[in-house]
Amino acid sequence: MQGVLDVFLQTFTLVPLVLAIYISYEVMKITDLTVEGSFVLGAAVYAKLIIEAINPVLAFVIAILAGLIAGIVVGCIQRHDKIDSLIAGILMIFMLYSINLQIMGSPNLTTYNHETMLTYISYAFVDNAGFIFAAFYTLFCIVMVYILLNIQLGLRIRAYGDNKHLLYRLGCNPEKYRIIGLAFSNALAAGSGALTCQIYGFTDINMGFGIALTAIAAWLLGVQTMRKIFRYKNFSVKIDCMACLLGALLYYSAVTFLLKIGVDPINLKLLIGLVLVILLKIMSNKKRKPWEKNF
Repeated sequence: MQGVLDVFLQTFTLVPLVLAIYISYEVMKITDLTVEGSFVLGAAVYAKLIIEAINPVLAFVIAILAGLIAGIVVGCIQRHDKIDSLIAGILMIFMLYSINLQIMGSPNLTTYNHETMLTYISYAFVDNAGFIFAAFYTLFCIVMVYILLNIQLGLRIRAYGDNKHLLYRLGCNPEKYRIIGLAFSNALAAGSGALTCQIYGFTDINMGFGIALTAIAAWLLGVQTMRKIFRYKNFSVKIDCMACLLGALLYYSAVTFLLKIGVDPINLKLLIGLVLVILLKIMSNKKRKPWEKNF
């Protein structure tokens, strides 16, 4: 039973990051790896503020705002596509590494023996305070993304990904929605980092290594599974949000299973990378035009 709870707990900490990848990668059609740096940024800010005895709720909010600022900065770097989105994201990760070290003051921090939000929750729920908080926060993020992408602001962010020239015709500045979308995406990533720090009680400067690809793998697993179940082809925010949750659950379930059958942890990333290549190939083949499939 404890093993199942651990899988769900890991799932809940990853889902906000998967939602961040979903917004940038699927909705906005931008390959933004900044979320990897923003994940660590959120954890670093939260841990540092907790150690400085700042109110845990305020610390959590500030950590999310730090990610939001990182998203605004990378959006400005990409402005008018003068710098490729992938390169801009790599540059931001590069810069955030130094920023995160400056914030932390050391390669790692621990929040043990400090008051966190889990301290408050444990007063009402003695057992599994971390699980309860992670579940509620994950549900909150899913609902927020669903609402955002169904209001006018979200529809324009979606229009940016489908056809940004349509926004010009509507009298809107596409760059505004690029920045808003990336800001929201990186805020989610920072929230995921802060949540991870809070649940596990530590922050490490290298905790974000490969986390963006992990989130992409989870997203691809989820969306492929949901498409098999519901057989949908058109864009659906509701199903896609469900895919983010399901993908993260399938990812950590698969990792747990592989470890239990004796797979060397050193080879885990290799296996996951191969699965990711296969899923990307499947998705790219579906997007090809009928006359292109023979070439």
